[in-house]
Amino acid sequence: MSDRRQSLGHILNRLSLERPTTLGRSQSLTSFLEERQWFWPEDANSFFLPVNCLDHLLTPINIELELRRIYRDRSESWTRQCASLICRQAPKIFIILLCLAWENGVSYIDKFVNEGITDHDLPFTREYQDHSSGHYGRYWLCRKNHHSCPKSRHQDCAIGALSSWSKNQIIEFETAQWRILAPEFRQIPHQIEHQKLNVCTIMPYIEDNERFGGQIKAGGYAQVWSVRIHPAHQTLYQSRNSHVSPTKNLMTFHTLTLNRAYHPCWPSKDRTQTTQRNSRRRGLCLTLLRYETTTI
Repeated sequence: MSDRRQSLGHILNRLSLERPTTLGRSQSLTSFLEERQWFWPEDANSFFLPVNCLDHLLTPINIELELRRIYRDRSESWTRQCASLICRQAPKIFIILLCLAWENGVSYIDKFVNEGITDHDLPFTREYQDHSSGHYGRYWLCRKNHHSCPKSRHQDCAIGALSSWSKNQIIEFETAQWRILAPEFRQIPHQIEHQKLNVCTIMPYIEDNERFGGQIKAGGYAQVWSVRIHPAHQTLYQSRNSHVSPTKNLMTFHTLTLNRAYHPCWPSKDRTQTTQRNSRRRGLCLTLLRYETTTI
């Protein structure tokens, strides 16, 4: 475990030093993104792209270079204007299209832009053609929060840019969107935020001690274990180890907490005082954020 922690420390240092990157004419944005995929869980086939990676790579210059490779017959002024528009309104959609395995998927970006689809419409949600058959058969993808739409027929609500896609292509896009939607946990002064996360959400963990049975601590009402959140995805607590502990309650939500009594980075005097205080109240933690998973 110590070797694993040391290697993670080197990786975290490298991640914190990342700076905006300008692609060369022979370099592909796709290849740069592939190098920055963080697979989680580490032995699974799902991954997330850290937000700082997206911020550093998705510049107007890089998007323009990628558009020139896609639209070779378009003028430079068109690709420059389109790149600027994508950078402002739909950089994540652009990345999702780049992540698709089938060829020329990213060429649909102009259809999304012309339709007025932006990153604010993510994640796209399903709307089945035939509800009487249950969750089977063909479905459309609609904008976020479409579940509140009062219409009885939703075909007109479907995203038009996907109208010519096969079901397998739509499924691939729907899956790929979660890779760039890993949540960010930001501290709000004097407030405990409560987030609702979709069950498909890929958590931005780079270490999770729930996966090691001996690292889970259980009490009368909860199980507690520590995780390491990618530094670009949290400002809840800053330390050399970036440890934040989520408490899994018996209720339907999780609580991200900081257990000060056991944190090695606190000054010795403060650590002694909190340890003594918590020796009588062993379960005392500082709650930073709550989140629950939902299908909506």
